[in-house]
Amino acid sequence: MAITQERYNELIEILRQTGNPVHVPEMYSEEIQNFTKLSRRETVELEAGGYPFRVYINTANHKTENAPLFINIHGGGWYIGHEVNDVYFAAWLAENIGGVVVDVDYSTSGIAPWNVMYSQCLKAVEYAVENAQKLGCDEDRISIGGYSAGGHLTASMVTTLAQRGKTPFALDVLCYAPLDMSAKEKPAPRNEAEARMNKRGAAFEELLLRGEEAYRQTPTFNPYITPDETLANYPATLVITAGRCGFRFEDEAYGARLAAQGVETTMKRYPGAGHGFIPHFFDDWQDAAELIARHIVAARRK
Repeated sequence: MAITQERYNELIEILRQTGNPVHVPEMYSEEIQNFTKLSRRETVELEAGGYPFRVYINTANHKTENAPLFINIHGGGWYIGHEVNDVYFAAWLAENIGGVVVDVDYSTSGIAPWNVMYSQCLKAVEYAVENAQKLGCDEDRISIGGYSAGGHLTASMVTTLAQRGKTPFALDVLCYAPLDMSAKEKPAPRNEAEARMNKRGAAFEELLLRGEEAYRQTPTFNPYITPDETLANYPATLVITAGRCGFRFEDEAYGARLAAQGVETTMKRYPGAGHGFIPHFFDDWQDAAELIARHIVAARRK
């Protein structure tokens, strides 16, 4: 049952009241602001799920021959849209892999429900695969990854394609992603800050689902319940977690399941890091980003 307009408005207000200040370019160092000079950026207009959306093609200034291509899916609780830090990070990553980053700007949950962004991310994958050679990339060096909600969408994409058999990916990168989307009751908050974050998290999910609770029973929405036989079709996977993020437990359990199915799996936890640290350029971001870049460069579809 879809949510009412009144409830929609209430959820938007909850997210507004519990939100953090948005990062603006002036908050970043001159070095980070100059990342946009590392690649050339082109905008491509696409449509899926009944809504238009964009992908941004970031081509490294020092692109290599038969380069890797990485599909980047941003986070933001499925609600916060493509932000300036995504622009900086995608440009940095393109140059550091010597290739192309297809940065997906999907319709967020304030605009449309889950099935729309899901369809758009699948369309972006289709576009990247079909155009890899035109972009000067090797079709066996296509990887995908995302951060937070983008990691959840990444797992959804990989699960969907793994259900069909072999995926087109050389590598899957999951960074502090909510992977267990089962309905669950959180323990009582220990303080006001935790209560605020629990309220915010619940609002994110309710706005995303719009009353379609049955999605929680599907591996495409709830990657944590993906059957072992589907996990066995996953590409090599890099799982990055943050020590101060509650998603680390489900992410590392998911990585262990992949490894148990024979999937080449690398996991690294950054103990002092918090949620969102990579594309927001917090402490440890560069070490984690360089780890991602090395894996993308080395990965080849088997």
